[in-house]
Amino acid sequence: MGCEITRHAVEAYLSRHPEARPLGAIEHLEELCRGARFAHRRATGEEEWRADGCRLIVHRIAKRPPILLTVLPPRGARS
Repeated sequence: MGCEITRHAVEAYLSRHPEARPLGAIEHLEELCRGARFAHRRATGEEEWRADGCRLIVHRIAKRPPILLTVLPPRGARS
């Protein structure tokens, strides 16, 4: 799944990986999106995808590429 990456997704990634740099974060998020597997659709309509121990929250808008809204740790993990 290729998607557009929001600033919020990059900031969420950087908050969990303070040693990372913005460009490196974007590249890693793009890689995660390419290897992600669909998990389920939330009641709010966003899709949850899983990749490399992360939960990727994705929104789809008609006739546009998917948008990566944020990156979350696995359920139960502390951030």
